[in-house]
Amino acid sequence: MTTRVASRSAARRRAAAVTATAGAVALLASCSFFSTLNETTTGTTGKPKASTTTVAAAPTTVTGGPRPPKTLPGGFPAPLTLEGVKVKLTEMGKFDEPTAFTTRPGYPNYYVAERKGRVRQITVDLQYDKDGKLLRKGIWFERGYVLDLSREISHDGERGMYGIAFSSDGRTMFVSWTAKDGKFRVSSWQVYDYSVDGSTRKDILTIDHPSNVNVGGTLAMGPDGFLYVGVGDGGGGDPQGHAQDPKSLLGKILRIDPGGGIGDFPYGIPDNNPFKDGSAGAPEVWSLGLAKPRTFSFDRITHDLWVPDSSGTNEEVSWVPVDGYGFTAKGANFGWNRVDGTKPVNGASAPAGAVAPVLERAHTDGTCGIVGGHLYRGLNVLPMAGAYIYGDYCTGEIRGLITDGPTVLDDRGLGVSVPGQNLAGFGEDEAGELWVLLYDGRIMKLEAA
Repeated sequence: MTTRVASRSAARRRAAAVTATAGAVALLASCSFFSTLNETTTGTTGKPKASTTTVAAAPTTVTGGPRPPKTLPGGFPAPLTLEGVKVKLTEMGKFDEPTAFTTRPGYPNYYVAERKGRVRQITVDLQYDKDGKLLRKGIWFERGYVLDLSREISHDGERGMYGIAFSSDGRTMFVSWTAKDGKFRVSSWQVYDYSVDGSTRKDILTIDHPSNVNVGGTLAMGPDGFLYVGVGDGGGGDPQGHAQDPKSLLGKILRIDPGGGIGDFPYGIPDNNPFKDGSAGAPEVWSLGLAKPRTFSFDRITHDLWVPDSSGTNEEVSWVPVDGYGFTAKGANFGWNRVDGTKPVNGASAPAGAVAPVLERAHTDGTCGIVGGHLYRGLNVLPMAGAYIYGDYCTGEIRGLITDGPTVLDDRGLGVSVPGQNLAGFGEDEAGELWVLLYDGRIMKLEAA
């Protein structure tokens, strides 16, 4: 039996979290109005033309949290409603069934995972004047790919490549994917400058998964420097109870330390994981009670966690604020498969202390799965700042949600949509602006109209 090892010291993690917070705040405060100060150009071929110069009875309600600030950076008043917000979707380029979008720390380029097993690069060319002021931002969708697992991957049903993330130093790339044998995997590669070194591949996680639905796949490098992995319950209403079994890795958000492995074991277990010693649950488990945690995200400023889930006949979005120790969703139980949102499943009651969703929607009027989603922290659409942006898979409508702690202040469509059964996900760039990924290949940007 392989022994799991602990991660780096808690002090080092706290320091890293403080640094990440400061950096995020500084970035937001220093951003300019993108639409008025910068000219953006896009292309689909070749390299830049100029040199590149980054939820017992009812579930317990969580209190506290990301109440809208009195003002935004620059002294602008924070919005409490989305009434009057006008946005548009601008097509930026096209890939093959894009499913995940990420930035790379320390580098300007963006990276996109495709469902069929390839990772492609969006080259970003930043041009400055002699005083260091950004004059122009050019974007090119590269025709080639930086990673190709298409010969190893299964992409039937909901299988495929659905997650991509980089280490905090930008030197390691992680992807989640489904192998031809149906197993869920997370693998890593070293990245030198802009090239992925294929010889450095490491298969970090390999998990037996029972079906081709509710696979999950989100990867997120947390503000603490650890890797968070969303794994689905396998579908069918989770008859085996995987999501509520802490010893199963299915129906969970996992948290691992990819750089903390010793010997042949490819990762470490962070000191603060709720089941670290393995006696009451799998050491990797961070949060449980989920059906398909494929599009969760961290607020880049507060580090609160936003988790949309699609289980039975309900769709929900849950919010978990950072606790007094600086952790988000440690040991959190989102209730599935004992409750579907707040509704009992087969007469069951919610687990004690289960996280209640801030938003719950039934499948009505043609709606179905909620696709998350980020808390908008950009400055291009100021009236939307602080809203959680998400969409509906079946209708294709893009929506915004404003909350005061667990209280919904506003939830409405933003007046834009994509074709039904086409919305794959959202991405967030270095400035907090949001990108929209469509299964038809298009990658679009949400901008002020």
